[in-house]
Amino acid sequence: MKVKIINLGVRCIKFRYACVRQHAGALHRVLTVFSCMSVLILVALFTETTAVIAEAQTRAPSIADAVDIVSRADEFRGDPNRQFSFRVNVREMKSDETVRSSKLDVYVNNKDPYASISVFRDAGTQKGTKLLQNEGRWWLHKPGTRNAIRISPAQRLLGNASYADISSTNFREHYTPTAIEATTIGKTEAYKIELEKKNSGAAYQSIQYYISQAENKPIKADFYTSSGRLLKSMYFRKFSDQYERMLSTEWVIVDALDSEKITIIQVLNFMYQNLSIRTFDHDLFVDTVL
Repeated sequence: MKVKIINLGVRCIKFRYACVRQHAGALHRVLTVFSCMSVLILVALFTETTAVIAEAQTRAPSIADAVDIVSRADEFRGDPNRQFSFRVNVREMKSDETVRSSKLDVYVNNKDPYASISVFRDAGTQKGTKLLQNEGRWWLHKPGTRNAIRISPAQRLLGNASYADISSTNFREHYTPTAIEATTIGKTEAYKIELEKKNSGAAYQSIQYYISQAENKPIKADFYTSSGRLLKSMYFRKFSDQYERMLSTEWVIVDALDSEKITIIQVLNFMYQNLSIRTFDHDLFVDTVL
């Protein structure tokens, strides 16, 4: 009788052990499936997150981006928030020799209104000649004459340099971005921004403006006629600290048809000013002394 009871007990123990093993296997399978699903979910989330980040990093810049990029690039030619002045030494070159040169002082009011006055400092007949640019309108006054005359901003000053090249220190006032794309200039990653004429203050119908992606520095600008013909290219070089601002202090203009015809604009003596707004008033322009 005791042997039967013992054998029954052993069989019960074996049955319970078998049940535990059976249920343990099922539990293990459930846990395994759950773990696999968790891994798959995590992988999916990681993949989606990575894709979103990659899309953000490779997103094509928009026109709104272009407006901001152009504004920041313009800051390498002057302060957008304050009056300032600088001297330009313009040299017309041919085969590395200076053909003609001229010196002007340029006074800029960058806001309300956007205006500038350029004064010729050369000895001779040009000395004292003044150029006023005020919200897209341009006037020229020569010493000894009573009235200022309206001129085109595209009128040639010297060599390949127009009056606008000297007196207008930013593109955002007179041009509207219409397209932007990423490109390279040499080894520099850049943006190529298409600018179209916005008002009468623009000297050119369109500009292709190349700006570095890393620092928003202007690299070069290609100027086009209304027929789409390339007139010239301007290269922005020699960046240096001026009154705690990093500025391009040399602008090199190369003729589109003759690469040996070069005009070099050196920017000197950058300083801040505190001139009356009336200084840039057309009605007072003739009598303004700077």
